[in-house]
Amino acid sequence: ISTVSLDPQPVPFSAKVVLFGDRMVYHLLCQFDPEFQEIFKVAVDFDEEVTRSEASAQHYARLISGLVEREALLPFDRNGVARLLEHASRLAEDAERFSVRLGPIADLAREADHWARAESASTITDRHVVRAEQAAIRRLDRLRDKSREATLRNILLVDTEGRKVGQINGLT
Repeated sequence: ISTVSLDPQPVPFSAKVVLFGDRMVYHLLCQFDPEFQEIFKVAVDFDEEVTRSEASAQHYARLISGLVEREALLPFDRNGVARLLEHASRLAEDAERFSVRLGPIADLAREADHWARAESASTITDRHVVRAEQAAIRRLDRLRDKSREATLRNILLVDTEGRKVGQINGLT
C-alpha cells in the first residue's frame, strides 16, 4: 500500500469581515477577547430610530410596499399602513419617532396578511393589523395572566390600605 500526501499551496485571499449585532455583544467581545478590537478596528453604532415626520412616514410606507411586493402579501390600505406606523412608533417608545427595526414590523405585516386572507379580504386594513397585534400579545401574555390569577385566587396578596415598614407595592 502506497500513501499519497497532499501538499496544499496557499491560495491568495483577501476579505473584509463585517459583523452586525447589538451594542452589548460588541462590548462583551471587546472585554473578553483581547484581540477583538485589533481585528475589528472600526465600530459603527447605527441609530435604531428615526424622527417621525411626513417624509419618514412616506419612506416607511415605501418599505412596507416593498415588503408586500417581495413576499406577495395583500396590499395595505391607508389605514393599515397608518396602524403599522403607529406600531413602529410604539416599538420606539416615543410618539415622535419610528423604530427602524424592521423585523418586528415585517412579522406584524405577515400576520395581518394571514388575518386578511382568513376573511377573504382584498386588502389589509387597520382591523387586520390590530388583530395581529392582539394575537401576538395573547401569545406572550402568559406571565401577566398567571400573576392576575394568583391575585384573584388570593395566592398573591397586595395590601392597598394602611402602612407597613419596608414594603412597597407597585401597581401598574
